[in-house]
Amino acid sequence: MAATTQRPWRPFIGLLTFAVGCGEPSDGVPVHPVSGEVHVNGTPAEGAEVSFHPLLPPPSGTPPTLAVVDSAGRFQASTRAAGDGAPEGEYRLSIIWRAGSSRLADDAGGGGDRLQGRYSRPETSGLRASVKAGENVVPPIELKAPRARR
Repeated sequence: MAATTQRPWRPFIGLLTFAVGCGEPSDGVPVHPVSGEVHVNGTPAEGAEVSFHPLLPPPSGTPPTLAVVDSAGRFQASTRAAGDGAPEGEYRLSIIWRAGSSRLADDAGGGGDRLQGRYSRPETSGLRASVKAGENVVPPIELKAPRARR
């Protein structure tokens, strides 16, 4: 008959594994899916960049939350990975739509903001979003493009 060795530490391994697996993800605060739409004068703002600016300072090391609008005008917020979402909280939004960022026939290159900076500052854009635990859908954003400068 083989001798059995007692291992009184085994229950603690299970408890330690459980404790390490609970709480925040190892790479920061939890994020929640966020989607929305952006149109300019009724046209999908393909290639527009949506930035989420938290009203309260995020925990240290939290990366910025960004999104890029697709050809249908939709976006999904990304913080650590494509489409993963944003941390819970209240946000101001800023939007920049760089020339040359879409496949529109009249979209000449050059990289300037097609919205002429009107929505580029979170303090003055007038755009807000709220992120709660679970799925989040930002109400459709309809922007007005400024008239071309002459």
